[in-house]
Amino acid sequence: MKKLVYVFLLIPVVSLGQGITIGFEEGDLTEWIQSDTGRWCISDIGPINGMYSLKHCFDNDVAATDWIAYVHQPVELEGETSLWKFALRYDNNPSANNNWAVFLAYNTLPDDEGNIRDGMVLGVNYTGNSDEIMIWRIENGDAEILLNTGFNWESDMPDEKEAIFSLTCSEGVFSLLIDTLGVSPVELGNFTSDEPSAINTFILYYKYTASYDRQFWFDDFRIEADFTMDITPPSVDFLSVINPNSLEIGFSEPVFFADEEEWCLEGIGCSKIPVVPASSYTINFSNPMVPGHTYILYFPGLYDIYGNEPDPDENYVEVYYPGVYDLVINEIMADPSPPVLLPETEYIELYNRSNRDICLKEWQFTANSRTAILPEITLSPDAYIILCDRDDQFLFDSNILTSGLEHFPALTNSGADLILQDRSGKLIHAISYNDDWYLTTDKKDGGWSLEMINPLDACNGSDNWNESEDYRGGTPASANSVFDVNTVGSAPQLWRAAVTDTGSLMLYFSEPLDSQTVYSNLYYSVDNLIGSPEQVLPSWPLADKVELFFLKTFLLQTEYTVNLTSDFCDCSGIRIGQPAEKIFFVPEEADSSDIVINEILFDPVTGRNEFLELFNASDKTIDLKGFSLIFSDRNNTAKVITDDYWPLRPGEYALIAADYYGIDSDGKFGKAERIVLMPGLPALSNEGNTLFIQSPDGGIVDEVQYLPVWHHEILMETKGVSLERISPVESGLLSHNWQSASSDAGYMSPATPNSQHVSEMQNFVLTVEPETVTPNSDGLNEELSVCYQLDEEGYMGRIFVFDIQGKRCRNLANGELLGVSGCYTFDGRNEEGTVLPTGYYVVYFEAYAATGKSYRKKEAFVIAR
Repeated sequence: MKKLVYVFLLIPVVSLGQGITIGFEEGDLTEWIQSDTGRWCISDIGPINGMYSLKHCFDNDVAATDWIAYVHQPVELEGETSLWKFALRYDNNPSANNNWAVFLAYNTLPDDEGNIRDGMVLGVNYTGNSDEIMIWRIENGDAEILLNTGFNWESDMPDEKEAIFSLTCSEGVFSLLIDTLGVSPVELGNFTSDEPSAINTFILYYKYTASYDRQFWFDDFRIEADFTMDITPPSVDFLSVINPNSLEIGFSEPVFFADEEEWCLEGIGCSKIPVVPASSYTINFSNPMVPGHTYILYFPGLYDIYGNEPDPDENYVEVYYPGVYDLVINEIMADPSPPVLLPETEYIELYNRSNRDICLKEWQFTANSRTAILPEITLSPDAYIILCDRDDQFLFDSNILTSGLEHFPALTNSGADLILQDRSGKLIHAISYNDDWYLTTDKKDGGWSLEMINPLDACNGSDNWNESEDYRGGTPASANSVFDVNTVGSAPQLWRAAVTDTGSLMLYFSEPLDSQTVYSNLYYSVDNLIGSPEQVLPSWPLADKVELFFLKTFLLQTEYTVNLTSDFCDCSGIRIGQPAEKIFFVPEEADSSDIVINEILFDPVTGRNEFLELFNASDKTIDLKGFSLIFSDRNNTAKVITDDYWPLRPGEYALIAADYYGIDSDGKFGKAERIVLMPGLPALSNEGNTLFIQSPDGGIVDEVQYLPVWHHEILMETKGVSLERISPVESGLLSHNWQSASSDAGYMSPATPNSQHVSEMQNFVLTVEPETVTPNSDGLNEELSVCYQLDEEGYMGRIFVFDIQGKRCRNLANGELLGVSGCYTFDGRNEEGTVLPTGYYVVYFEAYAATGKSYRKKEAFVIAR
């Protein structure tokens, strides 16, 4: 860090109505603050006027940026006409790396790079490389052009490269004049600006490469204005934790210390500071702070440059080190078009769910690997802030706290990974959203935001998000329309364990875990003398995967079990479901027909998703990582199913689907752990197709064909009905090896044995139990189960209930497609829903095929109370 040179106690007080004139003839720089010792001096080498001028005089062997500042009593801009006049010579042709500027600021000095946080800048190439004289507004460090004069310093200046500038302000209008010949000034332009009502700092800025130093002169400095007396003591403006061992404290104005005293952080230690004036200080401690904890910072007696000092009893301030989930990404507007009633701009809403003020200075927001840096804004507890593109910031209502970011990353409509990190890079919150989180097509098409339901369950994914229900399309900087703090997700589950290509063990979970609870190797153990891992490596930024490294090697054809303790929890504190254990094997290579396509839902009902069911017909564990789908022709491009490890043990099922939702339920699929998530799954044609499964080595493992005419001819409606493979060992290209899923299976059987699978039993079996049904709501024997086993697929069925007089009381099935096996239930009620009287009843079962083959059977039972 550069060392400021401060060689006086207090600045001279300029009386009201008095002006400032400095010609440097006295050779005195004691009223100026330099960026570093000896960079500037009063020199008689080539003075602009008189015997002496202020000059950059440091022979630097590296590129640098130096500045020198003069602080005075505040200029009241709302008073009479104010004038800043000065002469300067810049004896270079400017470039992006060699340029000059003059800053007019209020209560601020340049930072380590020589830039100011707020104020006005007059100069050449402060931003850009046009060589033209411009004036910029600086707000939170961002520069915006107020005036481009069109005057080119390189081509329009005389050879001497010397000019006299006059900047006046009258009733909010600024005018800039230049005199390059010493004859008469020429107006370069004017502008209006809502600058702060006072300016009290004049700063010369000089950026140069090593061969272009010492070529900047300044002289005849004058300010004519109405000055006010500053009697306000300095106060703490912000507190920003840089990392566990460092923090930055910012003040409302530059301050200085009479002696070299210490900052002390209670419970951490003390740190000395240099006696230099600055607006902010970085304080380093040998001991680290702990995230989520509050500390008391005691600072030494300080003054502002006018001698004002705070109350000595208020020489401390609280420091809070933000922890994970203190701030959460609470709302996402990724697709604002067409707009509803909100600005047509992408935005992210952050919510401070903690009970402490949190400074966002230099925090990082990342989307799709593009990062934007947040400005110095302090967010109060239970408050919101909108992050958006800087050009769109003022589209929002003025009462909405908004931060316009210069490099706000684009939010992909279909989904993206969003990451919020603090100044040190520590993860605070992350979300991986996608447009399948919308429930309705209209809102998915644009203009509606996604909102978090419960910010206290922030690490939960899609289960904790919903489309906005607000009439405007979203709720920027206010409570979410779907907010419900009582909605908490289910306990996290261990979905699968997979031995990786390198021999480590990868664990996959149903949701991200609290990243602070997954690192201990004592929480994991594997049987067969493997023990606990030597290293634990969670995935980042979402800890929904954990890789374990062991000293011992896993062996082929050996069964292992990994066990997890109950210490694991999600960010809302819900502990992992027990028992948290999974059996795993070292995977083996797949041969032909080891993995087969076993069920196809190509024409789902509205709101449901297509899927392909895979079945491991072999006697070995096969990992689906790197397997591909090929559509229509073997020469077509193969589409990788998953890059994750996905072991399939013998006899197990897996579903290839684009989402966890919309398979066999309105909510999240009940067997989500069996889904091989493939967001880019191509649409399955309703007209039929040929599908190939390709192993990672390029071999074709299975080939199937499906056509809509392969559905059972008795079905009048096939929408929402899957085709099931009857035999996994017979070819998937044969029509007779496919059949419609049975009605009693719900016309599909995802991740379970097919309703139309080949049965080893060749005889008809009917089971009716219990013998006595008591539908009295006591939870015992409430329903009758009618289960059947047939010798082959394709039967139609009828199941009726009769009373003892032969009167039909209830139809359980009438002309429905049966599976090879299945069950129906009878709740003891008639067709109107009334419980039947006590007594004897008969179940009549009939199964009949198009060939004329049929089975019929009756079984008696009792309804009692």
